[in-house]
Amino acid sequence: NPECSTAHNEVGNTLFRQGRLEEAMVHFEKALEILPDYEVAHYNYGCALLEQGRVDEALAHFRRAIQIEPELVDARYNLGTTLLELNQVDEALVHLEKAVEIQPGLARAHNNLATALMEKGEFNAARQHCEAALAIDPGYAYAHNNLGWILLETGEVGGAVAHLRRAAELQPDYAAAHNNLAKGLMRQGRTADAITHFGKALELQPDYPDAHLQFGRVLLQSGRPTEGLAHLQSVVELVPADAEARGELADALLQAGRVSEATTQ
Repeated sequence: NPECSTAHNEVGNTLFRQGRLEEAMVHFEKALEILPDYEVAHYNYGCALLEQGRVDEALAHFRRAIQIEPELVDARYNLGTTLLELNQVDEALVHLEKAVEIQPGLARAHNNLATALMEKGEFNAARQHCEAALAIDPGYAYAHNNLGWILLETGEVGGAVAHLRRAAELQPDYAAAHNNLAKGLMRQGRTADAITHFGKALELQPDYPDAHLQFGRVLLQSGRPTEGLAHLQSVVELVPADAEARGELADALLQAGRVSEATTQ
């Protein structure tokens, strides 16, 4: 039925899953033309817009979806997660907390809520939501990474390393898990193992500023100044406004006798 909003939404969903984004959007648009207050079509259209990088438009449709149906958990989750990625943490918290309230068994909502709480420095609450996520899904690599990071921040290094190692085992291509694991290993004095995981993080994500910074520090401390300087230089190239990295690079250059280069930092 060409005038059935539900049919257009379902066809759009099928096309979306097949990666046929432009065709899917035509059907989501038609569904909303027929029924402007169709909350699920607003949500699906928002997901398609997000795939296209049209973030502001996606947010508008997620907001419209929850205005029509406040209990639509997927729209709450996507709205909160997108806002979190935009560093709009306070508003993200509102929607992620609501998503967890609506569906307490949604592990990814607990994990992303934990991430938002970490941004606010609320580590105890964040830890509870990481633990909730892992109780629901023990094989959730992102929650292991988040919990590991929280434990590092609160000085529980052994537990942190265990969770970070598990995150890297569950998802071997997860650069942040390798980077954070390396930090934990450094706290345990296991420099050689840390070097392995910093290297793995950068193999997976060569433009990872924090991994370059941490790896550079470790290499300098290990008597490998040429390699260490190269990684600090990479940080400055990737994040020119990072005054801390520039200062560390200048100090390292001075120690290496490269005075003229140090004065340019």
